[in-house]
Amino acid sequence: CQVSVMGPCTFLVTGAVTGSSNESTLQRASRVYKANGLAGFYPGGTAIAFRQATNWASRQGFTEAVRTKFKVLFHDDPNAKLTTGQNVLAGICGG
Repeated sequence: CQVSVMGPCTFLVTGAVTGSSNESTLQRASRVYKANGLAGFYPGGTAIAFRQATNWASRQGFTEAVRTKFKVLFHDDPNAKLTTGQNVLAGICGG
Protein backbone atom coordinates (compact mmCIF):
# COMPACT_ATOMS: atom_id res chain seq x y z
CA CYS A 1 0.00 0.00 0.00
CA GLN A 2 2.75 2.44 0.90
CA VAL A 3 4.51 1.82 -2.40
CA SER A 4 1.31 2.77 -4.24
CA VAL A 5 1.43 6.23 -2.71
CA MET A 6 5.09 6.77 -1.87
CA GLY A 7 6.47 5.73 -5.26
CA PRO A 8 4.83 8.51 -7.28
CA CYS A 9 5.23 11.07 -4.48
CA THR A 10 8.94 10.34 -4.11
CA PHE A 11 9.34 10.41 -7.89
CA LEU A 12 7.65 13.81 -8.23
CA VAL A 13 9.39 15.38 -5.22
CA THR A 14 12.78 14.19 -6.47
CA GLY A 15 11.95 15.61 -9.90
CA ALA A 16 10.94 18.93 -8.36
CA VAL A 17 14.20 19.18 -6.42
CA THR A 18 16.61 17.95 -9.08
CA GLY A 19 14.76 18.68 -12.33
CA SER A 20 14.33 21.74 -14.47
CA SER A 21 12.85 24.77 -12.76
CA ASN A 22 10.99 25.54 -16.00
CA GLU A 23 8.62 22.60 -15.44
CA SER A 24 5.95 22.52 -12.74
CA THR A 25 5.12 19.36 -10.83
CA LEU A 26 1.81 19.09 -12.71
CA GLN A 27 3.60 19.47 -16.05
CA ARG A 28 6.15 16.83 -14.98
CA ALA A 29 3.39 14.42 -13.93
CA SER A 30 1.56 14.97 -17.23
CA ARG A 31 4.73 14.44 -19.28
CA VAL A 32 5.64 11.22 -17.44
CA TYR A 33 2.10 9.85 -17.71
CA LYS A 34 1.90 10.58 -21.45
CA ALA A 35 5.30 8.98 -22.08
CA ASN A 36 5.10 5.88 -19.85
CA GLY A 37 1.62 5.67 -18.38
CA LEU A 38 1.11 4.82 -14.72
CA ALA A 39 4.25 2.63 -14.68
CA GLY A 40 6.34 5.75 -15.28
CA PHE A 41 5.77 6.83 -11.69
CA TYR A 42 7.27 3.62 -10.31
CA PRO A 43 10.89 3.51 -11.39
CA GLY A 44 12.59 1.27 -8.88
CA GLY A 45 9.26 0.24 -7.34
CA THR A 46 10.72 -3.08 -6.24
CA ALA A 47 13.53 -1.30 -4.41
CA ILE A 48 11.03 0.99 -2.66
CA ALA A 49 8.89 -1.98 -1.62
CA PHE A 50 11.92 -3.87 -0.32
CA ARG A 51 13.14 -0.84 1.64
CA GLN A 52 9.73 -0.30 3.23
CA ALA A 53 9.36 -4.00 4.11
CA THR A 54 12.76 -4.23 5.75
CA ASN A 55 12.17 -0.95 7.57
CA TRP A 56 8.85 -2.20 8.96
CA ALA A 57 10.27 -5.62 9.88
CA SER A 58 13.27 -4.20 11.72
CA ARG A 59 11.12 -1.76 13.71
CA GLN A 60 8.73 -4.58 14.64
CA GLY A 61 11.69 -6.66 15.80
CA PHE A 62 13.04 -3.80 17.92
CA THR A 63 9.59 -3.26 19.45
CA GLU A 64 9.29 -6.94 20.38
CA ALA A 65 12.75 -6.84 21.98
CA VAL A 66 11.75 -3.79 24.04
CA ARG A 67 8.47 -5.48 25.06
CA THR A 68 10.41 -8.50 26.30
CA LYS A 69 12.70 -6.26 28.38
CA PHE A 70 9.72 -4.29 29.73
CA LYS A 71 7.98 -7.47 30.90
CA VAL A 72 10.97 -8.33 33.07
CA LEU A 73 11.68 -4.73 34.09
CA PHE A 74 8.13 -3.84 35.14
CA HIS A 75 6.73 -7.21 36.19
CA ASP A 76 9.73 -9.52 36.89
CA ASP A 77 8.04 -12.06 34.62
CA PRO A 78 8.98 -12.68 30.95
CA ASN A 79 5.41 -13.93 30.31
CA ALA A 80 3.62 -10.95 31.90
CA LYS A 81 1.02 -8.90 30.05
CA LEU A 82 2.05 -5.28 29.54
CA THR A 83 -0.36 -2.44 30.15
CA THR A 84 -1.51 -0.31 27.24
CA GLY A 85 0.84 2.48 28.30
CA GLN A 86 3.78 0.09 28.51
CA ASN A 87 2.96 -1.26 25.03
CA VAL A 88 2.81 2.26 23.65
CA LEU A 89 6.14 3.12 25.24
CA ALA A 90 7.65 -0.08 23.83
CA GLY A 91 6.40 0.92 20.37
CA ILE A 92 7.89 4.37 20.70
CA CYS A 93 11.24 2.98 21.86
CA GLY A 94 11.22 0.23 19.22
CA GLY A 95 10.64 2.41 16.29
